[in-house]
Amino acid sequence: FDNFEDPSHIVLTGCSAGATPLPVFYHMIKEHYKARGRNVKVNIISDSPVYLTPRNFLENHFQFWNHETVMKSIGFDYDTHKEDVQYASAVLDYVLDGSDDTDGIGLVSHNDDAISLMYYIAMGGDDDTKTSVQTQWWSEMNNSWSQTMNEHKNFDIFIIDGSGHCSSGLYFANQQP
Repeated sequence: FDNFEDPSHIVLTGCSAGATPLPVFYHMIKEHYKARGRNVKVNIISDSPVYLTPRNFLENHFQFWNHETVMKSIGFDYDTHKEDVQYASAVLDYVLDGSDDTDGIGLVSHNDDAISLMYYIAMGGDDDTKTSVQTQWWSEMNNSWSQTMNEHKNFDIFIIDGSGHCSSGLYFANQQP
């Protein structure tokens, strides 16, 4: 914050695991500048975040991420949601409930994302044998994001029809020809 004492507009971007904490960073940045009497416009473009939290992951691995302190520091009721398969949605709802309506929070993803699907499976998200894992993953993601978009006018989703992961930023620019 020392290098940006009085910004008028901040844009946060991230891809994959770098996109996942952006709502928390948004909240921290807004609160920092509000405490100093500054109203800063903050926008987010979250590209292909790791979003779903399957029960197996919550029960067996989530505590090792050591994020409880950060979540409680922003006022999020971590203890209530730490075992909720809708944890990511609860965090996003919490942040959006306290956000400025003029701040835009956007999420970009593909409807066929092998990287996100791999993490979903690795975290134990393949427990529904009635549908394919791909269908289950996409249905859970799309339903969650659509519900959030319907509840918050400053949240939007942009779905790219096809296969891919992290389509914005410098990902493609940094690829070798």
